[in-house]
Amino acid sequence: MTEQTDKTVLLDVVQALGRIEGQNQLILQEQGSAAASRKEQYRALEAIRADVQDVKSDLSTASKRVDMIEPDVEKMKAFRTQLGLAVVIVTSVVTGALNLVWLGLTNLQHIRSALREFLR
Repeated sequence: MTEQTDKTVLLDVVQALGRIEGQNQLILQEQGSAAASRKEQYRALEAIRADVQDVKSDLSTASKRVDMIEPDVEKMKAFRTQLGLAVVIVTSVVTGALNLVWLGLTNLQHIRSALREFLR
C-alpha cells in the first residue's frame, strides 16, 4: 500500500469510528430516555395500584354495611307485606260496615214497619 492509500484508509477508519461514536451517543441517550420513561410508568402503575387498594377497601366497607342492614331490609319487606294485607282487611271491613249502614238507612221505613208488626 502506498502512503496515500494508508492515509485514506486511516481517514475512513477515523470517520467510521466517529459515526460509531455518534451512534453510541444516540443509543445512550435513548437508553436514558427509556429509563426515564420506565420510571414514569412505574410511578403511574404505583398510583393505579394505590387507587385499586382504595377501591377494594371502600368496596369491603360497603359490603360489610350492606351485610349489617340486610336483615332489617328483610324485616321491612315482611312488614310492608303485612301492612298491605292489613290495609286490605281494614278497607273490606269499613266497606262492609258502610254497606250495612247504607242498607239500613235506605230500608229504615221497612225495618220500622217490620218491628212494629213484630212487637204487636
